[in-house]
Amino acid sequence: QRMLLGGDSAGGNLALGTAQAIQAQGLPLPTALLLFSPWLDLTGHSPSRLANAASDVMLSQQVLDEAAALYAPGMALDDARLSPLFGPLAGLPPCLLVASRAEILIEDARRLQQQMLAAGGQVELLEWANTPHAFPVMARYLPEGRAALDQTARFIRQRLT
Repeated sequence: QRMLLGGDSAGGNLALGTAQAIQAQGLPLPTALLLFSPWLDLTGHSPSRLANAASDVMLSQQVLDEAAALYAPGMALDDARLSPLFGPLAGLPPCLLVASRAEILIEDARRLQQQMLAAGGQVELLEWANTPHAFPVMARYLPEGRAALDQTARFIRQRLT
């Protein structure tokens, strides 16, 4: 009842996919989800992958395509076990999304927010300008990362009290 599930980038994929698997098995869900710059659609059909190709200093379409091929050789990339954006979203716990408008994965976060809201879920998306992919994990070096972690801590306190 006091467990939160989270991850950044591919870890965000695993966290959302794990929550979906927990729900499918009828087990108690975590209290909340925390996803930083999640990679939720391995198919690569996201407008931000092209639009932000020059502004994302950490990821590229090529890197993501190669990682997807290594992660699941021979599997369809739109399989919800690989791309949880295509899986069931209704009934999932409240979710906090943190992403940068400059990264190629911003559309994954935006689409998850839209789809969770459409499914009746609670989701908050914090978009930051001019920050790198998964910037909250760089809080030691980036003031924006520290600020994002402060907002994350508030979200956690709200869910655990």
